[in-house]
Amino acid sequence: FESCRLICTMSVATVTVMSAWPDVTQPGDPVTSFGGSSPTGEEVVHAIDNNTSKYLNFGLNNGSGSFVGPVGFVVTPSFGPSLVRHLRFYTGNDFPGRDPAHYSLFGSNDGGSTYTLIASGLLSLPEGRNPAGAPLDPIRQHVQQVSFSNNRTFTTYRVSFNTIKTNSASMMQIGEVEILGVRVPELRVAPGTEPGTLVLTPNTPGRLWSTAALQGSETIWVDEGPVSGPVVIPASPGIPARFYRLSVP
Repeated sequence: FESCRLICTMSVATVTVMSAWPDVTQPGDPVTSFGGSSPTGEEVVHAIDNNTSKYLNFGLNNGSGSFVGPVGFVVTPSFGPSLVRHLRFYTGNDFPGRDPAHYSLFGSNDGGSTYTLIASGLLSLPEGRNPAGAPLDPIRQHVQQVSFSNNRTFTTYRVSFNTIKTNSASMMQIGEVEILGVRVPELRVAPGTEPGTLVLTPNTPGRLWSTAALQGSETIWVDEGPVSGPVVIPASPGIPARFYRLSVP
């Protein structure tokens, strides 16, 4: 009898796990370009417009000769402070040589007067192109996601591109940048319309907790239930003091 052996070979697959964290920016958020200029129809608003219409920047060289950075944009998300740990970069609709090859992400809490570096590194965007104006789909479109460690919250972000894939391409383009993070829960306190009341207003839906005394790790918090809008609480003299906090999933 003759025998044979079946040999199976497998190629190595690269798996990218896309973050489920939401984009902290949205169309209409205050956004400005820096370090160069853009042609009509490819301005900085297209960096955060939730589709693949591109943002193009001619660079400090104004599109003449080799590209010179840094260029990029500054955005202040309208919903307030956030904690960011991922970025997604979608390719534009032409010339891969114009794709950014390096990024830096900075955060600010004073409107951009000062910045703190959050993360930076090399980029290797896919050669595939995304058609202009398509709704974002990180699973099916050409995109690179980068992740990093960060425990600091900021209200303003600066995304900077220092180099592009091919310097002779002269200018930088990007289909979209998603800044992925979570909203930092806040409770705003204001006097109520009724005498002897206060109004607690959350900046995001969550769960309200209260306690009669803060005792560090021994504090016993009482679950007041879900909250998505203003809550009126009594605050007249003689009513025992209570402390409140907001949590989100």
